[in-house]
Amino acid sequence: NESCRGIEFRNKATIELEGCTFLRCNGYNTENGEGGGIFYHEEIANNLELVFSLDSCVFDSNDALNGSALLLNISTAPEIYGCTFKNHQSGSFIFSIVFSQFQMVYEFTDCTFENNYHTTSTDNEDGGGSGIWIANNKQIAAGRLMQVYFTGVKFINNVSPSVGGAFAYGRSPTVYPTELYFDSCQFDGNTAETDGGALWIITKSPYEIQYCNFKNNYAKRRGGSIMVDTKAPIATIQTSTFEMDTAENDGNSIYVTDQTPRFILSGNNFIDCGLDKNVITIDT
Repeated sequence: NESCRGIEFRNKATIELEGCTFLRCNGYNTENGEGGGIFYHEEIANNLELVFSLDSCVFDSNDALNGSALLLNISTAPEIYGCTFKNHQSGSFIFSIVFSQFQMVYEFTDCTFENNYHTTSTDNEDGGGSGIWIANNKQIAAGRLMQVYFTGVKFINNVSPSVGGAFAYGRSPTVYPTELYFDSCQFDGNTAETDGGALWIITKSPYEIQYCNFKNNYAKRRGGSIMVDTKAPIATIQTSTFEMDTAENDGNSIYVTDQTPRFILSGNNFIDCGLDKNVITIDT
């Protein structure tokens, strides 16, 4: 707690950060305690066009009350590419983007979340072990759908004390309508103390996982890699590989609850997933 925040941005501008490292920055000693590495908010009004991009930056062991790595209260979608977020062990969220103007789509590309621990709990599960929050402001969202794309993102050795060792979403009414897409992502060595060693998703909108690799993920209860517990009209997992996943109770790779109306598995490979019970368990 002896260090300070990395950078605070207070107005619209062209902001381009490339190859920067934010190490052991701390937002607790600021007025609001938010944004350990980066805190962006539009406090000063101006007529400038906003461009915000992060390319190949590293966020390591930062801390804050909310947004240990970064917190962006931002009006347009930031471009975040090839960044690494690792060794964050506390805070409400680790990576937090809140849009102040409605955004329909956000894509997150080629980033890595490694060795993070996000303090989730029952009825407060959103973010999972990586502590990710991407959403429109609650008042702006007003129950409207948002699409979030994870493309080429790596989740490695993240831990949740509740659900979703890598990522969990859908508990808050703000993110409940979110459509999620995971394309060519890697989930390796993530752990959940309850369900969904890598992913726990309870959003109401359709979601899709394709061309992803799941390996060595672990859940203490159900769904070594994925817990499918959604009322969405359809959930799809296709052309993905599951290897050496484990769940203590059932569903060493995937567990699907009875509230899921339609679940599609297509072209997936399952390799050495557990020594007993089932690789896939479907309650429906």
